[in-house]
Amino acid sequence: DFKETDSGIEYIGQQKQQMGDGGLIAQITDTTTGEVIAVTNGEWATLVIHRAPLNTDCEKDADPDATCQYEITTPPAGWAEPGFDDSGWGTATVWSEADVGPKDGYDEIAWDPAADLIWGTDLEVDNTVLVRVTTSG
Repeated sequence: DFKETDSGIEYIGQQKQQMGDGGLIAQITDTTTGEVIAVTNGEWATLVIHRAPLNTDCEKDADPDATCQYEITTPPAGWAEPGFDDSGWGTATVWSEADVGPKDGYDEIAWDPAADLIWGTDLEVDNTVLVRVTTSG
């Protein structure tokens, strides 16, 4: 998710000032065979480490950095390493194209039909979401 500041608000001071929104879609392809070996889906492990604004009524405030509340958690050490224990994490929420509104190249990819748009449980408030998947091969 794009976030301008820890407030979770983007386009601060502009007419279109708003809460940011997230969403992720990915597919991992074996470039030697062309086989898709993994796609984003509801089985991916997720951990939200930045949520904002917690008080969404601050969205249009003149100074959201002063009024919007947020929650930031430090990423767990080694979270991107193979073998990291993510069993305490949640799983991804699957979102529709209509929910996410993907852009900037989304339609230029031939997505595997099994690939889902995923994110945390809130597209607007969950600003930084760590995602993990383990593949074989």
